[in-house]
Amino acid sequence: MTCVNDYYSYFHSPFADYLGLFAHSQHIHRCRELELNVLDCTDVYGRKGLKKQCATEYEDFLECLYNKKQHARVAAMQQERFP
Repeated sequence: MTCVNDYYSYFHSPFADYLGLFAHSQHIHRCRELELNVLDCTDVYGRKGLKKQCATEYEDFLECLYNKKQHARVAAMQQERFP
């Protein structure tokens, strides 16, 4: 079986399909749309295009999940307020 898209998993089994049900972020309501944007982009460009063509969508999605920029901004404000 050949696959055009690089996103294809080489370990295809019913167990992997079952675990795929839990490998998404649809339960985080604020990130649903961003995750779908990333998946749409990877459908077009493949996994290799994730870092190039889909970089902005992917960065927005990661920021929604982990809030690293928000935490850094809060830490900078606290450092300024309480030196």
